Amino acid sequence: VPGGRWEVYEARYRFAWEMARLPGYAGQPWPRVRPELAARWEVQHPEVDWDTVEDSVRDAWENVAGAAPATPSRS
Repeated sequence: VPGGRWEVYEARYRFAWEMARLPGYAGQPWPRVRPELAARWEVQHPEVDWDTVEDSVRDAWENVAGAAPATPSRS
């Protein structure tokens, strides 16, 4: 993890990886899962605010977890 210690980011990446393997979330784009992941994070990790971890969880979701990255729609 550039610029940070793995210990700080491990829970965030693990969380995204585990969520991406649940049937309701697997393969879903970030905008679709973000609200539910935020709610789950706050229950499972109340000691760390979602606003603090969201970017890391999104990075893991899009790059590590194998979920399709969000792409802007074309008009």
